[in-house]
Amino acid sequence: ERALTRFQHPSPMRQQDSPHQHDIPQYGAKVQFTNDPDNSPALDAADTKRVQEVLGTLLYYARAIDPTMLPAIGTIATQQSKPTRQTMQAITQLLNCLHRKDDHDQLVSSTLATS
Repeated sequence: ERALTRFQHPSPMRQQDSPHQHDIPQYGAKVQFTNDPDNSPALDAADTKRVQEVLGTLLYYARAIDPTMLPAIGTIATQQSKPTRQTMQAITQLLNCLHRKDDHDQLVSSTLATS
């Protein structure tokens, strides 16, 4: 919750359950091709700093509390030196997923407190 407040991330319109984009497999294909290279525009220095701050904060959170976000953080971290718009979309999806996890954690803790 503090990370969402720190980065001023609004509540998502739709619930996000996956911390990163799912690559749909091509069933029956002999070869699974990789995704096309990211040709989206590069981010400015302020957005690059934001990407790095979010990753640093969430890496600490993921290692200490919720390791299910580590694959998404690792994938985004490979792009943090030269982030693009697609990197920022991945950060937004990760924060949206964190928002859902925060709501779930509050529900669980309030349920356990009333039991």
